Amino acid sequence: MRAAILVLMGALTLLAQDAPKTGVVEGSVVNSVTGEGIEGAAVQFLPKNLAPAQNHDQYRAVSDATGGFRIADVKPGDYTPTAEKTGFFSVGGPIFFGGNSIHVEAGAESSGVRIELAPPARVRGRVIDVDGKPMAHVQVAIGRGYTNYTTTNDDGIFVLGNVEPGPQGLLTRANHMLTYFPSALDPALAEPITVLPGEDQAGYEIRLQNAVTHRVRGVVLNPAGKPEPKALVEMIPGSGDAAPAPRGGLLSMAASGTTRFSITRHVGGVEPERDDPVVAAKDGTFEFPSVREGDWIFRVETNDLVHGVAAVAVRKDVDDLRIRLDAPFELNGSVTLSDGSPAPQRLFVMARLISIDGLPEVDSPQRKDRALHFANVAPGRYLIQTMALTGSYYVASAMVGTVDATRQPVSLSAASPPIRIVVKSGVSITGTVEKGDGASVLIVPESPAPGDMGWLLKCGAGGSFEVAGLPPGEYAAIAVNNFDFQKLPLLSDIDQLRIVIRDATTVRIEEGAAASVQLKPPIDLP
Repeated sequence: MRAAILVLMGALTLLAQDAPKTGVVEGSVVNSVTGEGIEGAAVQFLPKNLAPAQNHDQYRAVSDATGGFRIADVKPGDYTPTAEKTGFFSVGGPIFFGGNSIHVEAGAESSGVRIELAPPARVRGRVIDVDGKPMAHVQVAIGRGYTNYTTTNDDGIFVLGNVEPGPQGLLTRANHMLTYFPSALDPALAEPITVLPGEDQAGYEIRLQNAVTHRVRGVVLNPAGKPEPKALVEMIPGSGDAAPAPRGGLLSMAASGTTRFSITRHVGGVEPERDDPVVAAKDGTFEFPSVREGDWIFRVETNDLVHGVAAVAVRKDVDDLRIRLDAPFELNGSVTLSDGSPAPQRLFVMARLISIDGLPEVDSPQRKDRALHFANVAPGRYLIQTMALTGSYYVASAMVGTVDATRQPVSLSAASPPIRIVVKSGVSITGTVEKGDGASVLIVPESPAPGDMGWLLKCGAGGSFEVAGLPPGEYAAIAVNNFDFQKLPLLSDIDQLRIVIRDATTVRIEEGAAASVQLKPPIDLP
């Protein structure tokens, strides 16, 4: 009898060992317009809600002749699929997460996963002068960075192929002057065009504008005050004391399922083009022959990462501009509580220096001692963008001397004092969403502004939710359906965000208090 029991136990052990611990994913990559399979697409599955710097398994495949793919030995969990293929574009922008996430179970097969890629479009039109006459042999450019360009023919006609779908800026370059579609010298007054995947779109007419221009001459000097040859001099529109929008903002995806993200300025408008840079001569001199009247920043860079900037109001010819280079420096900082005591051991803070002068942004890597360290910082004016990664705290200020650089620019140099980031214990919001099983809750300041933080969290059983680490104040809270990270740029873009929260519930939280709220059924995001 005992022997039989031992045999049975051994068999059960073998069955348990043989039970599969991973799953299989099958699907296809298709053309978003025709629905046909795309061969040779690189497919990757990423775990959902990755924490910063968290290691993760790599699950990759290449689609076959029918667009199909199969990935075996996938650990159980939630994943978001990605796909890339030369000649196609991601649906929804440069970062695409393939639509809704999928759930993988041990011993099960997840089939029917569909990833769409958009075919390129073609854009046609013509360029005319102020009198309506065609402009031959001028350059026309479109897209991010305006790297997709062509030249008009004798009749002023242009044809741009391989255009990425989505809102795009369109411009022409003629006689050292940029004109944005339809007839704007200032990119802020330009109109983006909506490019549809796979379409042949025509009828875009750009009318060149006359503008008063001036010559700008100058010299680049090294830190010792001597001419610096072969330095690269770049001219960009002046931004005064308003920082440009960060390239992507800060983002933290916690293992708890709560995502914190920074709100940026409107990102759907027309991106300004930068004039072609010039190279300083052997004696350090440079010249821009035709500069439109206005406020400009002249930025200099060398191969040694040495930078220099000069803000100039161009109202007449400038012949004596002197730009002195400064060597990059290192800047340290610390994180403390509001009473000056050290921050908790478990608290980490992300921090980024955002230049007002068009200089490179600088991040501080996370360190176990919670100290901050910024390397290769170019002297100039900066705002500091921050985020606390521990759920119960928020960043109250980032002090450089007596200036809170989260709210106003500060000039940074090798002589600047260390940055002191002050964190406080935040408040919390709990609640439930009517018919909210599987929904997400979006919480942002009632009147969001660039640089503010937003929170996105998944509802639990019965539509319950809880979020902590918020600064005291008024918030807009709204439940949304079927959220996936493809839509995160929509929420980071302040103009789009204000549309999403028009019917949100207002929640006010005082210092040291908590709030509870009942939210309406979730809405579908645009």
